[in-house]
Amino acid sequence: MPAGSGLAPLRHAAFAVLWAAAVLGNVGTFMRDVASSWLVTELTTAPFAVAMVQAAGTLPVFLLAIPAGVLSDILDRRRLLIAIQLMLGTVSATLMMLAWTGTLSVASLVALTFLGGIGAALMAPTWQSIVPELVPKAELKAAVALNSLGINIARAIGPAVGGLLLAGVGAAATYGADVLSYVVVIAALLWWKRPRDSDDALAERFAGAFRAGLRYARASRPLHVVLLRAAIFFAFASAAWALLPLVARNVLGGDAGFYGILLGAVGAGAIGGALLLPSLRSRLDQDGLVLAAAIAVAAVLAALTMAPPPWLAVPLLLLLGVAWIVALTTLNGTAQAVLPNWVRGRGLAVYLTVFNGAMAAGSLGWGLVAEVLGIRGALLVAAAGLAVAGLVAHRVRLPAGEDDLTPSAHWPEPLLAEPVEHDRGPVLVQVEYRVRREDRPAFLALVHRLAGERRRDGAYAWGIAEDTAEPETLTEWFMVESWAEHLRQHRRVTGADADVQRQLAALHRGDAPPVVRHLLALEAVQSAAELQSSPFDRISAAIRAYLLFFELHPEQVELLIQERAFFHDRQTPTYFTYRDQSRERWRAVWSNLLDDGQIRADLEVDQILDFLGNLVYGTMFTNHFLGRSAEEQYSVIIDIFYRGILPAQKRFHDKLSARVRNAYYPMSSNLARCRA
Repeated sequence: MPAGSGLAPLRHAAFAVLWAAAVLGNVGTFMRDVASSWLVTELTTAPFAVAMVQAAGTLPVFLLAIPAGVLSDILDRRRLLIAIQLMLGTVSATLMMLAWTGTLSVASLVALTFLGGIGAALMAPTWQSIVPELVPKAELKAAVALNSLGINIARAIGPAVGGLLLAGVGAAATYGADVLSYVVVIAALLWWKRPRDSDDALAERFAGAFRAGLRYARASRPLHVVLLRAAIFFAFASAAWALLPLVARNVLGGDAGFYGILLGAVGAGAIGGALLLPSLRSRLDQDGLVLAAAIAVAAVLAALTMAPPPWLAVPLLLLLGVAWIVALTTLNGTAQAVLPNWVRGRGLAVYLTVFNGAMAAGSLGWGLVAEVLGIRGALLVAAAGLAVAGLVAHRVRLPAGEDDLTPSAHWPEPLLAEPVEHDRGPVLVQVEYRVRREDRPAFLALVHRLAGERRRDGAYAWGIAEDTAEPETLTEWFMVESWAEHLRQHRRVTGADADVQRQLAALHRGDAPPVVRHLLALEAVQSAAELQSSPFDRISAAIRAYLLFFELHPEQVELLIQERAFFHDRQTPTYFTYRDQSRERWRAVWSNLLDDGQIRADLEVDQILDFLGNLVYGTMFTNHFLGRSAEEQYSVIIDIFYRGILPAQKRFHDKLSARVRNAYYPMSSNLARCRA
């Protein structure tokens, strides 16, 4: 095979073995799906129940695609894939036993299909992520194309073979064949010797990687357009998959074998569409391809309402396969083109979430419509809706996907007086420009383009401000949740982002470049607590330091207020993010006090943490707005809070050392006299 051939990746043994195993595994999966889809029509005649099986297979991918994308980045992918195959094999083996014993019900079929969907959700981003490890970068596109071809080969073979097995030897044997396919895939994965991942000090953890993926998806306008177009197309086109078993049985009068032939025709059409796609691309742009696919699918759905004879139904399903693969490949390719490498897995997981969400919701929706209007009525409504929606959505143009998304690596390393721990944060980054008044409109247009890049790469808040004393001094600022995340931000800047930054720098006046400052939040509360020895002294010192910090820095309170006003779509405000991060340290302190019997035994540690956190949070705002003294409010909090948690026979003064009472509790004697 020549190096430039589309089959060149098959020269690499690891890719060839895993590709062949994946094709066989997908054949087994399609066989299982055919058996499940047909069996449910024998167990019930309700269209909604039939659609439930379709939805159960796709709903987990909608729910779990993003977590699966994160897991594929932080776990050993080979071991994860083996575990997934074992789970899927167990699901099919259970279906085989239930079918063999005649105890399979609609409920168990839906439940096991849902478990199979969970495996598919975990499998998709992980399998895609290993492809760059199997072939050189120059052959990556060819390898991705071969994977798509393999899926469509399986789509053409699997349903047809599954339908023949189902009609000839029954559902149990069909499920058994699927179990054997997983054995082959596991053997291939055990044969593959994957190199161990290298250690990286900036490697992401699950929670942070999850937030970074969602943050990128929320801030990426090009990705939004792709997701919108995909949701519209697949929500209507899903009617074909949701109702096809009923169309084969009730409208076309076929049996299980005929249903398998129809699915095989869709797969064969998809293979043909993949081969025709280069020629189609030379005649239509990507928006034209998606519109043509929508019109073609709508035409097929409308034609099926007229109950065509079997010899005509098969070519109609071939056309459906062509249109389906054209739309799927175009939208998927566009999504990949607008995603940089560092977030591609998570971005594609978001795309898969929308795709499978539209398929699941569409399957359920069209099942309900069929309950009311009948199968032909539902198909006709779906056809009309897809045609109209396709024409309307055509006005929202897909992104070209031609930006340079390779890392630019042009940001210099931050200047440090001393090393900074990676979990320190939040980080406030300021970039100070000097811009002439006549250049300000052009500068603001560019800097607002840059704002999207800051948010995509890690910032959760961004703004631009001017100096009242020197109006030509403009300061861009953005906040990142930790020092490690800001260092990752350095790695994520793309060539397209660098172009915008160079245009901004050209508008900067002066010989020196724009001044960049990195400001780290001070951990005054923790520092004050660490100076104390006893647990109660540490807690008291932390409360006092907390209230004094916000009294001395009222601008921090205003910043919290502004964050909620301007960034209200942020699910968890910064304050609570970092309160939760410090929660585990204080949980250990309170757990020890509870175990030692020094606080009421009927309390739970989380109750104490929640109450104290809410108490000091509210006091901080009250002090700020009403101008109350932090020292005075601290004394009141200590008195009331400790009285509420200590056993009745113990006085809270006994828990504080004399030094702490004298230094931090000046009102204790007055309060004691009042109580007396």
